[in-house]
Amino acid sequence: MNLMPKLTGLGQVLHDPVQSKAWGGRARIVLGGLAEITFSILIAPIVAFGLSLFLIGMLFGRRVGWNAQQCCRVVLRWSEAAQVLWPQTLGGLLLGLWLWLWSAAPWALAFCTAILLPLVFAIPIAVLTTLPTVNV
Repeated sequence: MNLMPKLTGLGQVLHDPVQSKAWGGRARIVLGGLAEITFSILIAPIVAFGLSLFLIGMLFGRRVGWNAQQCCRVVLRWSEAAQVLWPQTLGGLLLGLWLWLWSAAPWALAFCTAILLPLVFAIPIAVLTTLPTVNV
């Protein structure tokens, strides 16, 4: 469901030669689309985990606030990423450990890597994807 708008947009631009040329050509569009889809798949478990924590917090009376975004910032500091994303990292580590040690099917760990790796590496993913050299 999250990828369909991206795929539809890619298909629409690739289908129209004028739009394809305006956006740098079909090869560039396909490469950009693949990068976008890869990052979307990579951050999906991180976002889902965060939303789950948010909803659980609301069940227990956590209040919601809205802070202004710092749009003029260039990069995310490691300390800032760790302050926000440590639950994702800890959750990924604990889930991986549980699958490895106590699950009836430890081989299931291989099937969960697409979820576990982004969770475990949530902090580096957040920091590295804000680097100007990555966002070209």
